[in-house]
Amino acid sequence: MLKLPRMGQIFFLVAVGAWGVLEIYLHVFRRGDIAPGGYGRPGVVERLSKSVMLAAFAFAGFGARLLTPDFAAGFRLPFTPVRWVGATLVFASVPLRILSVVHLGGAYSVDLGVRPGQPLVTSGLYRFVRHPGYLSLIVAFAGVGLAFWHWLATPLCLLLPPGVLAWRMLLEERILERNYGEEYRAWARRTKRLVPFVV
Repeated sequence: MLKLPRMGQIFFLVAVGAWGVLEIYLHVFRRGDIAPGGYGRPGVVERLSKSVMLAAFAFAGFGARLLTPDFAAGFRLPFTPVRWVGATLVFASVPLRILSVVHLGGAYSVDLGVRPGQPLVTSGLYRFVRHPGYLSLIVAFAGVGLAFWHWLATPLCLLLPPGVLAWRMLLEERILERNYGEEYRAWARRTKRLVPFVV
């Protein structure tokens, strides 16, 4: 007989569902009309980084489920305080992601690049950090890793997404510096990448 999931699993699945719907919306409806600002041939590195990023995200989220037979049984166990913290982090990442997109307004796109005449956004969340959207993804995957609390799934979620997002951030910063010059460099000097006053 099929057992219903416990409250922790329900809360986690609702949080992941909200996050997933948001990401699908952004990738389908907020792609933007910019020319990718990659290096070498235009857009090649940008497209490569996006493919690597999506592959890393998929492996972080599903790798343990595919590779280890004990994952499903472990996920069905009652949620511990650590797992509840993880599910809450996933839930909290959604408004952070929404705010980062709202503050960028028309400048937001899932593709790296700058539209002609597009101003550098340094207000809202961007007064404090340069990549709040990437921070929201790191928080979400950290939450997923803690909610799984599995010997393979947790390190995959804690290590893979931040690694590929660090590369993506560097590419984006090079594009911004190339387009905005000293205005970008001045903003970079007074802000941190992800966490105010820390990193």
